[in-house]
Amino acid sequence: LETINASEICSYLIEKLSKVPTGNDYASTYHNLMVGILELLLYPDLSAPKKEVPIHDKRKRIDIRYNNSAETGFFFTLPNKLPHLTCPYIFVECKNYSGEVNNPELDQLRGRFSPQRGRVGILACRNLDSEDGFIKRCADTYHDDRGLIIPLCDKDIIQALNDYPKHKHTALENIIIDKFEQIVFNK
Repeated sequence: LETINASEICSYLIEKLSKVPTGNDYASTYHNLMVGILELLLYPDLSAPKKEVPIHDKRKRIDIRYNNSAETGFFFTLPNKLPHLTCPYIFVECKNYSGEVNNPELDQLRGRFSPQRGRVGILACRNLDSEDGFIKRCADTYHDDRGLIIPLCDKDIIQALNDYPKHKHTALENIIIDKFEQIVFNK
Protein backbone atom coordinates (compact mmCIF):
# COMPACT_ATOMS: atom_id res chain seq x y z
CA LEU A 1 0.00 0.00 0.00
CA GLU A 2 2.97 2.32 0.34
CA THR A 3 3.46 2.47 -3.45
CA ILE A 4 -0.15 3.06 -4.45
CA ASN A 5 -2.48 5.98 -3.98
CA ALA A 6 -4.66 5.21 -0.95
CA SER A 7 -7.04 8.07 -1.79
CA GLU A 8 -7.75 6.58 -5.22
CA ILE A 9 -8.35 3.12 -3.78
CA CYS A 10 -10.67 4.45 -1.09
CA SER A 11 -12.61 6.56 -3.62
CA TYR A 12 -12.95 3.50 -5.84
CA LEU A 13 -14.24 1.39 -2.92
CA ILE A 14 -16.74 4.08 -1.90
CA GLU A 15 -18.03 4.18 -5.48
CA LYS A 16 -18.29 0.38 -5.64
CA LEU A 17 -20.15 0.24 -2.32
CA SER A 18 -22.60 2.94 -3.36
CA LYS A 19 -23.41 1.04 -6.57
CA VAL A 20 -24.27 -2.28 -4.90
CA PRO A 21 -28.08 -2.50 -4.72
CA THR A 22 -29.66 -3.73 -1.52
CA GLY A 23 -31.47 -7.03 -1.45
CA ASN A 24 -30.83 -10.75 -1.50
CA ASP A 25 -29.93 -10.81 -5.22
CA TYR A 26 -26.83 -8.70 -4.46
CA ALA A 27 -25.95 -10.18 -1.06
CA SER A 28 -22.93 -12.04 -2.43
CA THR A 29 -21.64 -8.90 -4.19
CA TYR A 30 -21.95 -6.91 -0.95
CA HIS A 31 -20.34 -9.73 1.03
CA ASN A 32 -17.35 -9.96 -1.35
CA LEU A 33 -16.86 -6.20 -1.33
CA MET A 34 -16.97 -6.06 2.49
CA VAL A 35 -14.23 -8.71 2.73
CA GLY A 36 -11.87 -6.42 0.83
CA ILE A 37 -12.96 -3.15 2.40
CA LEU A 38 -12.64 -4.46 5.94
CA GLU A 39 -9.33 -6.13 5.14
CA LEU A 40 -7.97 -2.76 4.00
CA LEU A 41 -9.44 -0.80 6.90
CA LEU A 42 -8.53 -3.23 9.69
CA TYR A 43 -5.12 -4.55 8.58
CA PRO A 44 -2.75 -5.30 10.34
CA ASP A 45 -4.95 -5.80 13.41
CA LEU A 46 -7.27 -8.23 11.66
CA SER A 47 -5.85 -10.45 8.94
CA ALA A 48 -6.34 -13.54 6.80
CA PRO A 49 -10.06 -13.19 6.04
CA LYS A 50 -11.95 -16.35 5.23
CA LYS A 51 -15.46 -16.37 3.75
CA GLU A 52 -18.28 -18.68 4.70
CA VAL A 53 -16.43 -20.60 7.39
CA PRO A 54 -18.46 -23.65 8.46
CA ILE A 55 -18.99 -24.44 12.15
CA HIS A 56 -21.08 -26.98 14.08
CA ASP A 57 -20.38 -29.77 11.61
CA LYS A 58 -21.36 -27.46 8.70
CA ARG A 59 -24.82 -26.73 10.13
CA LYS A 60 -23.91 -23.04 10.46
CA ARG A 61 -21.46 -20.72 8.77
CA ILE A 62 -19.68 -17.48 9.57
CA ASP A 63 -19.89 -14.93 6.73
CA ILE A 64 -16.35 -13.65 7.28
CA ARG A 65 -13.76 -14.68 9.85
CA TYR A 66 -10.66 -12.62 10.49
CA ASN A 67 -7.68 -13.67 12.59
CA ASN A 68 -7.08 -11.25 15.43
CA SER A 69 -3.42 -10.41 14.89
CA ALA A 70 -3.45 -7.10 16.79
CA GLU A 71 -0.37 -6.23 18.81
CA THR A 72 -1.74 -2.82 19.87
CA GLY A 73 -5.03 -0.96 19.74
CA PHE A 74 -8.64 -1.95 20.32
CA PHE A 75 -8.55 -5.61 19.28
CA PHE A 76 -5.41 -6.18 21.37
CA THR A 77 -6.62 -4.31 24.44
CA LEU A 78 -10.16 -5.72 24.42
CA PRO A 79 -9.41 -9.30 25.55
CA ASN A 80 -6.58 -8.14 27.81
CA LYS A 81 -8.75 -5.68 29.74
CA LEU A 82 -11.98 -7.68 29.46
CA PRO A 83 -11.02 -11.38 29.56
CA HIS A 84 -14.65 -12.48 29.10
CA LEU A 85 -14.43 -11.06 25.56
CA THR A 86 -12.06 -13.60 24.07
CA CYS A 87 -11.40 -12.82 20.44
CA PRO A 88 -8.77 -14.95 18.71
CA TYR A 89 -11.07 -14.48 15.72
CA ILE A 90 -13.42 -11.65 14.83
CA PHE A 91 -16.62 -12.59 13.03
CA VAL A 92 -18.44 -10.41 10.52
CA GLU A 93 -22.03 -10.96 9.52
CA CYS A 94 -23.05 -9.10 6.34
CA LYS A 95 -26.63 -7.93 5.84
CA ASN A 96 -27.43 -6.32 2.49
CA TYR A 97 -30.85 -5.15 3.72
CA SER A 98 -32.71 -1.98 2.93
CA GLY A 99 -34.86 -2.34 6.07
CA GLU A 100 -34.16 -2.57 9.75
CA VAL A 101 -31.78 -5.17 11.13
CA ASN A 102 -33.47 -6.80 14.12
CA ASN A 103 -32.99 -9.33 16.91
CA PRO A 104 -32.78 -12.41 14.64
CA GLU A 105 -29.66 -10.97 12.97
CA LEU A 106 -28.11 -10.27 16.37
CA ASP A 107 -29.00 -13.78 17.51
CA GLN A 108 -27.47 -15.25 14.36
CA LEU A 109 -24.12 -13.57 14.97
CA ARG A 110 -24.21 -14.26 18.69
CA GLY A 111 -24.83 -17.94 17.87
CA ARG A 112 -21.38 -18.09 16.25
CA PHE A 113 -19.64 -17.03 19.48
CA SER A 114 -17.86 -19.43 21.80
CA PRO A 115 -15.03 -19.08 24.32
CA GLN A 116 -12.70 -20.94 21.91
CA ARG A 117 -13.65 -19.12 18.68
CA GLY A 118 -14.28 -15.74 20.25
CA ARG A 119 -17.09 -13.57 21.53
CA VAL A 120 -16.65 -10.43 19.40
CA GLY A 121 -18.28 -9.68 16.07
CA ILE A 122 -19.18 -6.97 13.61
CA LEU A 123 -22.56 -6.72 11.97
CA ALA A 124 -22.02 -4.97 8.63
CA CYS A 125 -25.21 -3.59 7.16
CA ARG A 126 -26.33 -0.99 4.68
CA ASN A 127 -28.35 1.19 7.02
CA LEU A 128 -30.08 1.16 10.39
CA ASP A 129 -33.49 2.80 10.65
CA SER A 130 -32.80 3.40 14.33
CA GLU A 131 -29.11 3.25 15.16
CA ASP A 132 -29.86 4.14 18.81
CA GLY A 133 -32.32 1.24 19.03
CA PHE A 134 -29.82 -1.17 17.53
CA ILE A 135 -27.06 0.04 19.87
CA LYS A 136 -29.46 -0.68 22.75
CA ARG A 137 -29.93 -4.25 21.49
CA CYS A 138 -26.14 -4.64 21.21
CA ALA A 139 -25.87 -3.27 24.77
CA ASP A 140 -28.40 -5.87 25.96
CA THR A 141 -26.23 -8.59 24.45
CA TYR A 142 -23.09 -7.12 26.01
CA HIS A 143 -24.58 -6.53 29.49
CA ASP A 144 -26.07 -10.04 29.52
CA ASP A 145 -22.51 -11.35 28.95
CA ARG A 146 -23.38 -12.91 25.60
CA GLY A 147 -20.60 -11.17 23.67
CA LEU A 148 -19.91 -7.93 21.87
CA ILE A 149 -21.48 -7.02 18.54
CA ILE A 150 -20.41 -3.78 16.86
CA PRO A 151 -22.74 -2.51 14.11
CA LEU A 152 -21.15 -0.84 11.07
CA CYS A 153 -23.32 0.78 8.40
CA ASP A 154 -22.37 2.12 4.99
CA LYS A 155 -22.00 5.62 6.45
CA ASP A 156 -19.40 4.30 8.93
CA ILE A 157 -17.50 2.47 6.20
CA ILE A 158 -17.56 5.52 3.92
CA GLN A 159 -16.34 7.77 6.74
CA ALA A 160 -13.49 5.34 7.48
CA LEU A 161 -12.56 5.09 3.79
CA ASN A 162 -12.51 8.90 3.54
CA ASP A 163 -10.29 9.10 6.64
CA TYR A 164 -8.05 6.15 5.71
CA PRO A 165 -5.47 8.02 3.58
CA LYS A 166 -4.60 10.19 6.59
CA HIS A 167 -5.28 7.85 9.55
CA LYS A 168 -4.72 4.36 8.08
CA HIS A 169 -6.14 1.49 10.16
CA THR A 170 -7.15 3.79 13.03
CA ALA A 171 -9.81 5.39 10.78
CA LEU A 172 -12.22 2.49 11.34
CA GLU A 173 -10.82 1.61 14.74
CA ASN A 174 -11.89 5.04 16.04
CA ILE A 175 -15.45 4.43 14.83
CA ILE A 176 -15.44 0.98 16.44
CA ILE A 177 -14.18 2.42 19.74
CA ASP A 178 -16.94 5.04 19.70
CA LYS A 179 -19.60 2.38 19.11
CA PHE A 180 -18.10 0.18 21.83
CA GLU A 181 -18.33 3.06 24.31
CA GLN A 182 -21.97 3.65 23.31
CA ILE A 183 -22.69 -0.03 23.94
CA VAL A 184 -20.87 -0.20 27.28
CA PHE A 185 -22.44 2.94 28.74
CA ASN A 186 -25.95 2.32 27.36
CA LYS A 187 -28.24 0.89 29.98
